[in-house]
Amino acid sequence: MTRNLKSLAFVLAVMHVSMIAFADDTVPPPWQRFQPNTTTQEWTFPDPVLQHAADNNSIYWNPNGVPMQLDTSHVGGGIEWLPTRSGRDGIYAVNPGGGMLVFSLPNDPTPRPEKHIWAQITWSVASGTNSVDLVPFGGSEPPVTVEDGTDMGDGWRHSTFSYVLRPNPALEFYQIRNLSNEVLFIDQVVFDTECVPEPASMLALTLGACALAKKRRR
Repeated sequence: MTRNLKSLAFVLAVMHVSMIAFADDTVPPPWQRFQPNTTTQEWTFPDPVLQHAADNNSIYWNPNGVPMQLDTSHVGGGIEWLPTRSGRDGIYAVNPGGGMLVFSLPNDPTPRPEKHIWAQITWSVASGTNSVDLVPFGGSEPPVTVEDGTDMGDGWRHSTFSYVLRPNPALEFYQIRNLSNEVLFIDQVVFDTECVPEPASMLALTLGACALAKKRRR
């Protein structure tokens, strides 16, 4: 009975999250969301309280724990929350000189060869130009820019980044840093992740699915 209730809660949670559309989800990840070994988390900064993704109408799908936004107001010139800017509500101003937003995402602790990260960021700078550096992930390997500052037609821009961690850690931190001489304004952040199983695990899953299909046919 308990197992059935847990299964029902799992299905309802997937249905709830999958029915909600992110405001600027214009370049979704190449994998299917809300599947085993994946996570999805979105921040829209509706109030000045530093958020768990579960708070303040933010959305997340992470079976491994609650994603968090960390307090970086004391780092590199700091950050400032704004109630509105350029027709949008809930904005973070990331000051020049090294200011940053930092997020932590709980991960599946099972050792896996690699993890894929997909980040979408809605942003603008005071001059409205595209001359600002966005560094969404710390680490020795730079992210791949999938989409570089697409003009959204309302004074805001949208960038998408892809990144691979080898192997996947149990917990990771992601940075959005302002390396320019202008204030960087952030309106929305969406992180998607996918842990890639070992080849043997993938083979076992495939064989299990085939065996189940064969049993159903019988």
